Amino acid sequence: MKKIIIACLVLAITGCFGPPKFDSSNQDSAKKSASKIIDTLPEAEKEEFGKALLYFSMGGELGFKSLMKAAFVSKSDDVSREAILTDNLKVIDGLTGQQILEMYRVRQEEDRISREKQKEKKKKRGKNKRMSELRNKLSEKK
Repeated sequence: MKKIIIACLVLAITGCFGPPKFDSSNQDSAKKSASKIIDTLPEAEKEEFGKALLYFSMGGELGFKSLMKAAFVSKSDDVSREAILTDNLKVIDGLTGQQILEMYRVRQEEDRISREKQKEKKKKRGKNKRMSELRNKLSEKK
């Protein structure tokens, strides 16, 4: 019985000493937890982690575009901006630095693929438009 209790205590204690996790409950806890995570990361990943935090705080690529649009269109106050940023960070709440980096890399790849698809659609629309113009010119000549 003592061995079971000791084993449970050891497991409980070792669980407390894992890598730090991101806490997005408010802006202050987000800053503190980000700082703790940065301290544990290898030097090569610290800059990428900063980019990942910025990416997620803006709500990803689409969120960044909508925030930029809102900045020029509306005159929202600082409180609502802070609420938006805190809300956007909930997607990484409870994750370790490595998990955040992995999610960031996956999202970056998804965004890249999406941009390529959009580019192809624009290119195709341009070709279709030119073909239509050529058809119109040919029909005018007849």
